This record gives sequence, C-alpha cells and structure tokens, in this order.
Amino acid sequence: MRLTTRLFASVSALVLSASVGFSAPASLVADKVQINGDSRLIASGNIVVVYDGTSLTAETLIYDANTDQLIIEGPIEITDGSGTRILADSATLSSDLNDGILQSARLVFAENAQLAAAEIHRADGRYTQLYKSTLSSCKICETSETPLWEIRAKRVIHDAEDQQLYFDNATLRFWDVPVFYIPRLRLPDPTLRRARGFLVPSIRSSTELGLGVSVPYFIPIGDNRDVTFSPSITAHSRSLGWQYRQAYRTGRIQFDGAIGTDDLGYSGARGYLFGTGEFSLPDDFTLSLGIQLASDDNYLSDYGISETDWLETSVSLDRYRSDQAISLEFVNLESLRNTDDNRTQPTQSFDGTFEQKFELPHVAGVFDLGVSTHGHLRRSTVDGDDGRDLMRVSATAGWGNTWITGPGIVTTARAELREDQYFIYQDSSRDEAQSVFTPSASLMARLPLVRGTDSGATQVLEPIIQLTWSGDNDADIPNDDSQLIEFDEGNLFSTNRFGGYDVTEHGFAANLGVQFSHETQSGTKYATLVGRSLRSEEVTAYSDASGLSGTQSDWLVGASIDIGAAFGFQHRSLFDDDFSITKSETRLDWDHNRFDLSTNYAWLQADADEDRDDDVSEWTVETAYQLNHQWSALANWRYDFVAERASTAGIGLGFENECVDFDVSLSRSYTSSSSVSPSTVFGVSLSLTGFGTGGASNKSARSCGIPKI
Repeated sequence: MRLTTRLFASVSALVLSASVGFSAPASLVADKVQINGDSRLIASGNIVVVYDGTSLTAETLIYDANTDQLIIEGPIEITDGSGTRILADSATLSSDLNDGILQSARLVFAENAQLAAAEIHRADGRYTQLYKSTLSSCKICETSETPLWEIRAKRVIHDAEDQQLYFDNATLRFWDVPVFYIPRLRLPDPTLRRARGFLVPSIRSSTELGLGVSVPYFIPIGDNRDVTFSPSITAHSRSLGWQYRQAYRTGRIQFDGAIGTDDLGYSGARGYLFGTGEFSLPDDFTLSLGIQLASDDNYLSDYGISETDWLETSVSLDRYRSDQAISLEFVNLESLRNTDDNRTQPTQSFDGTFEQKFELPHVAGVFDLGVSTHGHLRRSTVDGDDGRDLMRVSATAGWGNTWITGPGIVTTARAELREDQYFIYQDSSRDEAQSVFTPSASLMARLPLVRGTDSGATQVLEPIIQLTWSGDNDADIPNDDSQLIEFDEGNLFSTNRFGGYDVTEHGFAANLGVQFSHETQSGTKYATLVGRSLRSEEVTAYSDASGLSGTQSDWLVGASIDIGAAFGFQHRSLFDDDFSITKSETRLDWDHNRFDLSTNYAWLQADADEDRDDDVSEWTVETAYQLNHQWSALANWRYDFVAERASTAGIGLGFENECVDFDVSLSRSYTSSSSVSPSTVFGVSLSLTGFGTGGASNKSARSCGIPKI
C-alpha cells in the first residue's frame, strides 16, 4: 500500500512540477503530495527532490508558485555531487535550490570537516554565506560540545566553484581556548587537493643550529606541476628550501634543495640539490635520472637532511624481460668522508650490459650470451694506483640445465666462457692492453629428504655438494671493483664470490652444505644451514675477514625462524675450526598487537683490506608501542661496544585521530670526528588533519572526552 502511494505521489509530482514552476528535468518523490489551488504544492514524508544535479531530502516541502519559493522543514540534506553536503533544520529556497536561507545549518565536506552556523545563505548555487560559524573536523561528543580544535568566525563565505573559504574575524581555538586571531583569512576547502597556501610548519632545535622554524608555502603550477618554498630561520642560520615536482604522461621529476648562510664557520652560501626522474620509453625501456650535490662535506649532516656518505649523480637506461636484459648507466660519485680523497677515487664510471637467454631445438638446457663494458676515471693525473683509469669489454657464453636422477637427486650443471679485454691508462707498472680468458664449470647435486610428522608438519633435510672449476691466467689486472666480499647463504654454492670482474676464483673447489627446514600447518617455519668451501689452491685476493682466505673457508652457519608476520629471527655467523668468530649478525623482528620491536647485533673482525682498522660490535634497537588508538611512542638506540658508548639514541611521541596529528621527537648523535660533532635534535610537528592538509587521518575517530594516554 505504501509503495503504491509513493509511486502515485511521484508520478503526480512530476506532472505537476512542470505546471507549477519546476523547470524540467526535475523530480519529486514523497509519501504524500497535494495541490491547493493553482499555485501551491504541499509534499510530506520522506521527500526526495532532484533538480539539475542537486538533490534534496526533507520531511515537509511547500512550493508557492506566486513567490517561486520552497518552504522546507527538516531534517534537510542538500547535495550537489561535489562531495559537499548542507544539513539544516529548516529552509526557504528558490525553486532551483540555488538561492535562499537555511536555519541551524551545517556545511559538511567530503573529509568530514564541517562548518556549523546559526544561519546559511545560498546564492547562485555557488556561494554559501555562514554567520556566527564554527569550522572543525573533530568529533563532537554528547558529553562535551567542545572539539579538540575549531576555527570560529563572524562570517564565512564558501565559494564552491573556486573551492575556497573566506573568514572574517577568525579565531583558532584548542579545547575552547583561543590561541590565534586573524581579521581576514582565506583557506582552501577540504575538497581541494592542490591549493596555493601555507602548509604545516615545523619546529626543530639542534645543537649546531639552535632553535628554528620552517614554514612551507605550496604553489600549484597547472595540473601537473607544483613548487613548495620553505623559508627556515634558526638561531644560527637563514635558508630557503624548495621542492619542485612535475608529472608527465610517461614519467615524473622531483627536485629538492636549499640555499642559505649560517655562522658555523663556513664563508659564503651553503646548500644542496637532490633530484630524481623516471620515464617510461617506447619498447619497454625505462630512463632514470638522479642528481645529488652539496656545497660542502658537512652540509647534509649539519642540517639533518641525510646521513649518506656519498653523493651520487647518475643516468641509466634499462629494459628487463624474461629472456633479455639491457642496461646502460653513467655514475658520478663524490665521497663525503674526510678520510677519502675524491681526486684518487674512481669517481666517474660507465657500465653497459646486454644478456640474452635462448633454447635450441632438440638440445637440453638454456643457453645465454652476454656483452658488457665498464670504464672508470680518476681526476688525478699521477701515475699508478692514485691516477689509474681503466676500461673493460667482456663477452660471455654459458649453458645450464637441471634434471632429477636416481632416488630424487636434483642435479644442476653450468658451464661458462668469458673473455675480458682491459685497457689500463696512467699506470706504467702494467701493460696497457691485456686480455683475460676465464672458463668455468660447476656441477651441483642436492638430495631433498622429505617427511611428514604426526602433527602435520613437513620436514626437509637436504645435503648439497657442488664441484666447481675456474681457469687461471697470468694477467696483471688491478682490483678496482671487487674490494668487499660477503660470504653468506646466497653465494655458498657459487663459482665466483667476487662482486666484479677484476678478480675471479681459480682452480678446483668443493662447496659443501646441509640445510634443514621444519614447517607447520599454521605457517611457522624453522630453517638452518651449515656449510663451507674447500679449495685446491689459495685465492690471495680474499681478505682474512672475508671468511674465504686460505684453502678452507670458515664455517658458515645460518638459522631463521618465521612465525607468520608476527615474529622473525635471522642469524648468520662465520667461524674457523677453533670457533673463533670472524663475522656474526643476528636480527629479531617482533610485531605483537600494539608492540613492534626490531633489534640487530653485528660483529665484524678488524681488517685493513676492508678499510676497517677496528673491530665492529654494535647493537641496534628500534621499537614502537601503540599506547591506545590515538597515542603512540617510539624509541631507537645504537650502542658501540668497542667504543663503550651509545652511537645514536632517539625517542618520539605521537598523537593522531580524525582531526589532529601531533609528533614530538628527540634524537642524539654521539659520534664525533674531525668534521662532525655530537649533536642533539628536537622536533615538533602539529597538523590539523581532515582540513587543508591533504586529507583525513587514517586513524579512527577518538573516544569522547579529552584524550588520555
């Protein structure tokens, strides 16, 4: 019966609306519609009016054709498709819903920020004028009508077309306490994502620069570009930072930088410039760009921008497919360490690589061909190691195959031929042109022994043996690209553990290992690996701390525990037959409800060949705790057992809900050198989220009442 009544009312209203004043297309649906005379239409009960993209819901609607006005009783809701709603108790509007007055009304934006006013005037469907209004995105509780923050104003004008808010006599309040007054204020409404104006300021205090503040100003330049200027003033410096971003149809670029002066003992201006870019090119190629420049070695650390030891400027072009890889890269490196001399370092380098895999009919296995080139330059023009420049061109051809034989033995064979042509300049102790031919072969056998337990777990015990051979030659090639060697689970079964081309293993070797894993039905997994490498002759290029020197490598032991995403444990150690540890690293990650913990301990034996004069023994801890839905705390700490003191330490406290994002942090660096002094940094950040800050918070709305830890 009710459905029939509503359908009849809807049809009647559509017919009558055209005759009494609504301009087509328009529709009205209500529980009851009646006509009084020739000029008055009265609708009541669950009213829905749709006209020219604007919809209205209400309980009572009276249309008077003589005045062309709608008299509406609420609750009323008006939406125009832009994500902004108007809620009111009663209203008097024009028939097109674009002009009129609403009482006890609220303007609600897409991100839940809302303007409440005693009265709202609409004009031309574009301007909304509010009197004695309050703006906030905070939840208002029944027990207290005071939000965490609000902006009160005598009058607010909302321009729906330009998405701007204009305030007269505005006051910012926290917990109803006025903290800031401005007679005229313009802000973007929350539906505008890229609006010109000030962003959230930040306060930072450091031992070197003192107390300072930075106030970013954002300027959009069209739909695909923008720039942000960040003037910063501290007790000891004045600087202007910037960030430029531009998006293209096939890529994007971003540049960050700053320039300024300070009284830290440097003459003239100091600054930096970092830039990145990435573009998708035809035929699946990718072009990547990177630039890192700084006025001096200490600028980045003095201003807390980066802890990097190197500045890298690069251009690369690459394409990777399932059977092919192409890569070209140019790199310029600048060391920021006071112990390095950039004139004698190979700071400029070029690398090119082409690899192709293919199969031949009626021939088992996969073949591969590759061509690569490398070159690097030093600025120094002296003869010998401090001025040597080098170029290399290499070609490789290989074949590999895997098959299963006998009682489940998995056998993998690999053979490779490599030819390297070197050109060495500014080093009279070596021949300028040298050719290196390196054949290699390997044969690996694995026997996975699998069983199931009564509890449903799966256990795998797998002994592995690999026999390798690499040819040797009498070439005198300087070792520039294979200085650091890592011996771990990833290269235990490898024919060559050097990272580059300048040095290769040679002779016969046997790589032995056994690994065991236990995985439960719930996904918990335990795994361990023990192995070592035996050689027919010593490779002198291996350092003592690498774990690979001599004819017998150190024992490699690795273990891991994974309990879903909640708990992870990894350990790796290298030790000799006397159980003297060369390297050891242990990491633990624990994510339990509101508590996160990551801790790592590393031990490295001193080794001059690896540019490490002292032992390394460091413990790092990073932890975070969610105190409740809004409050969180974090801490980090790194302790140097050799120096018997902390290296860095930091704590932080944050509060975040639907309308506020607040962070306070304190960090201390204890490290000192001839160019870096110990420093302490204190930072504070406050954002009014959900309004003018790029969107609403990800946190749920706060519990009613003043938030507590």
